[in-house]
Parts: sequence; C-alpha cells; structure tokens
Amino acid sequence: MTAPRIIFATPECTPHVYLRGQGPARWLKPRYPGRSLGVYAGSQLSQFTELAARQRGATWHFHAVSEATVWLVRAVQWGGGRILLGLDDDLWHGPSDRPAGFPPLLVRDFEEAAALADAVVVTTDQLAALVKPLNATVFQIPNALPLGPAWPRRPVRPLRRVRRIGLSALAGHQRDWAQLRAPLLALLRARRDLTVSMLGDPPDWAYGHPQIEKHRGFVPYEAYLARLAALELDLLLAPLEASPFNTARSATKALEAAVAGAAFMGARVGPYRDLDHGATCWLVEPTEAAWDAALTELVRDPARVRALAAAGRDWALTSGTIETTGPLWAAALGLQG
Repeated sequence: MTAPRIIFATPECTPHVYLRGQGPARWLKPRYPGRSLGVYAGSQLSQFTELAARQRGATWHFHAVSEATVWLVRAVQWGGGRILLGLDDDLWHGPSDRPAGFPPLLVRDFEEAAALADAVVVTTDQLAALVKPLNATVFQIPNALPLGPAWPRRPVRPLRRVRRIGLSALAGHQRDWAQLRAPLLALLRARRDLTVSMLGDPPDWAYGHPQIEKHRGFVPYEAYLARLAALELDLLLAPLEASPFNTARSATKALEAAVAGAAFMGARVGPYRDLDHGATCWLVEPTEAAWDAALTELVRDPARVRALAAAGRDWALTSGTIETTGPLWAAALGLQG
C-alpha cells in the first residue's frame, strides 16, 4: 500500500514557498524515501481545494494564503486527510498595526480555520501563545535557511574599510524603513565611498540617490539568497519599528546576513531582542538617534564588523539551518516513531 502523500502548500511569489515548503520537503525526502512529498504554490484557494479533492487521505501543511481557508481545512478532512495550518507572522494583530491594505478578514478566517485544523504550525513562541487558546496542538518550527556547504555563501573576508551596506524589505515595511532615512542619508553624505544596496521595494527617498543601488522585483527565495551573497555586503540592516505587528516576527534577516557573509545590525524589536548583541550581531533601539550613533560607530570599526560577521555565521550554522528544524517538521507531520 502506498503511504499517504505529504503536501506542502504555500502562497506563490513569497519567501514561504521555500521557508515553509521546498526547504523542509527537500530535507525530509531522502530521510523518508517511502513517503511521497509534494510542494505546491498558488494564489487562489480554489487551486488547493481542487488538489485536496484529488489527494484524498494526504497530510497537509498549508501556509494560510487567502480568505475562506476554513473550506480547505474541511475539504482535506472530509477526504480523510490531516491538515496542519501554518500561521504567517503577518496574521496576528489588529489592522491598525498592519501595513495599509492588509485584509482584516484573514484574521477572522484564520481563527475559525485554526480551531478546526488538526494542528497549527508557528514560527515563534509569541505566535504559539496566541494560537493555543484556539487549538491545543501547536508545533513551533522556526524559519531556517540552507546554510550548508553547497550553498553560494560569501565567505567572511578580511575587511579594511566598510564599503557596502544592504537592506531588504517589501512594500509593507515602509514605516520600518522611516527610522533609517535621516541617519543613512547623513552617513552617505559623510562617506562618499559607501554604497547601499536595497532589495525589494525601496522607499521613495532612495530613488535618484547616486550611492543607493536598487534591486526591485520578486525572485524565488533561493535566487534572492544567491543575489544577496553576490552583493558583497559588509553590513545587513533590519530596521523595525516598535509595534505589536513586529513583535512576533522571525529573525530571518539575521540568517540572511550569514548567507551574505555580512554582519547583522537590527532593531532591538521582536525576534531580534534575544540575539547576542555585541557577539553575533549589533542591536539598535528603534529610533533615528540610535541608528545614527550605531551606524557611525560600526562603519568606523571594520575589525568589529568582520568579527560580528564571523560570529553571526557560526551562530547561524548551529542554530538556523534546516538540519536544526528538519526533525521538528518530521515530528509535526507524523513521520517519526
């Protein structure tokens, strides 16, 4: 008898295709060769409900993508399957704390779907606490990157002068970027040899600046990581405003800095508060004054920047890879024991 299929379903054109789909599936496949695994990315719930009708009895991890998720949960269960509902970092506080245009109906739909699902999968302990009143079976599986030797990782090199700084965010983070505007522009005026690379959706104030490179447009997450490594960054910044919306985010940017061979410098907000400031990263209070002082200090100290990059790489290799989270996925999907 063929073992029931395991399906990872995610929204297309997002990092979740890799983080909550391709990455775990690739780790699991050679370790459980008798199980059939598939990864599907789509933008319409109908795509997944049709798949559920064809794949009866399967175990699903579905990363919430649209309203009416509850119908997919029921479709999977009516077909004799089991569904683990993934909670996105964005789905957890009131609409006033979210980017403009974020549909509040998603939250109500998720709450109903979470109560019906066989289990819920989250990335952080803050999200786990939020979900447990809805569903007692919660698996906490952090985001993880492919930081193994086969990956195009920029090595941590000797550094005589900080020359390249990176930022990466999509349009919903414009309020987060605001705290960097004045400090970063002042730094660029003082250091004409500095270049800033912005990936994703740069803010309006970045356009037309001769020292700011812009890399727009979505690419698959693995291609994005390769692009990040190719930029030869010395520092990767992650500004976050102090808001409830950011409290439960994952520390993914610190892992991306490790891929790039760069030191990580982030706001002391949400997931980054627990990182080892001064050892594996540099944390900054989320204010213009704090960013101004911190950027000035680190840019003048390339030896410290290199040491942070090396220590951050070591931290990521021991704490943030799929080798760490793979067994958690196996347990959640019922593959162990």
